[in-house]
Amino acid sequence: MYDNLLDAEARIAAVYPIEMIGDPENPPKWVEEFAKNIDNDFVASIVEQLPELAPVANPEAYLSEKDHAQAIAAEWAWAGRKGFVVSFEVCMRRYQKDGSGIFVSGWGAYHLCWLYAEAIDEIGPKVLAVACDLHSKAEARAAAAVLPNPYRPQIRTAEERKGGAA
Repeated sequence: MYDNLLDAEARIAAVYPIEMIGDPENPPKWVEEFAKNIDNDFVASIVEQLPELAPVANPEAYLSEKDHAQAIAAEWAWAGRKGFVVSFEVCMRRYQKDGSGIFVSGWGAYHLCWLYAEAIDEIGPKVLAVACDLHSKAEARAAAAVLPNPYRPQIRTAEERKGGAA
């Protein structure tokens, strides 16, 4: 669909190298943000991809977000995990319901997304794929909204009521 972040209305907020977290007992703020968003679909998919996070996936097992972040950082350290956690944003698009593909968007409303990449050169294509998927789903929802509701009477023009054009 798109071949660059500008056209896909996506931007990378941050790229975090996992192996450079340092001391798991005092993880960087981004690990706390990751832990806070663990129920987010994007973060949950990272947890599914990285088996070492399975034991620490439940945030309710910890007294605080910081404790949870420490547990996540420790699991990554013990597993020797390399790669990158990426935080990125994708504009929310509001498509016209006429199926024309016309949309309104802006950076006032955006999806906050996360992904895991093993290599730095995987990041761009993965972000583009997520952005394209989000936009396709938004367009499909708008198109589905124009389908007639079988439980609501359809409004017909005067000409249609007289037996004219259908």
